[in-house]
Amino acid sequence: MKLSVPFWQLAGEGLALCYRGAAAYEAEISHNAALVLSGEPYPDLNYFLLDDRVFPEIKLCRAVEKIRLRQIPALYFIAAELNERISETACKLGLVHACNIPVMAYTSEFASYDAAGYEIEIVSNVRMLKIANRLMASALNLPVAAVERVFGAGIIDGPGVQIFISSRNNTPLCTVQTTAAGNICGIWGMAAAPEFQHQTDGKALLQYVMSYHCLKGVKAFYLLGTETGRPFYEAAGFHVQTEAMVWVDRECPLNNSR
Repeated sequence: MKLSVPFWQLAGEGLALCYRGAAAYEAEISHNAALVLSGEPYPDLNYFLLDDRVFPEIKLCRAVEKIRLRQIPALYFIAAELNERISETACKLGLVHACNIPVMAYTSEFASYDAAGYEIEIVSNVRMLKIANRLMASALNLPVAAVERVFGAGIIDGPGVQIFISSRNNTPLCTVQTTAAGNICGIWGMAAAPEFQHQTDGKALLQYVMSYHCLKGVKAFYLLGTETGRPFYEAAGFHVQTEAMVWVDRECPLNNSR
């Protein structure tokens, strides 16, 4: 179930595609590290990813310095395999280990779906984008205005990113973003309105999205999950590849999304 391209490179490039429309966007990407910042004052909208086995301490120090210079909070996703090497440095830098999350992948040339009773659409205009942004903001407990500044109209026609919305009886239920490059696709921002988060609506959307991309030649999917969402993705055929430690600045606690 291993991906053909290093996960951390894929994830960095995928996040950069999603966030490139933010007014204060900044990104630095390598094979084993990625800094992707929207510039918004919410940790769920700024990321640093790290899996450097040579000088991880140096890269972490540089990332913390840059993020603090921007005066924004961020989530630091660090490969669990670096735990022994990085934990002491992270603590000295004033970071706090918040949780671990699963790094998951699905590999197949075919994905079935049953979307009976649902209307699933690709976002193609500003009206639909506003609906998707409101769903994401509600699910992540973020201000709608902040989400709209990050995912503005430019994301609709920009390369590599597609946004899907699932509705039932004209009621928007959930949304998801995808970033496709070659035959590999990233799943991002899977979000449902709070009143629908414990229902099966997300399953229909995820299955449809995977089937859609498989028909276009995608053979592998990847995502950064949560422990809460892990059973949902495992039921869809995803498998845990590894784990990521999530660190946050001691002065910037997480919101309620994790």
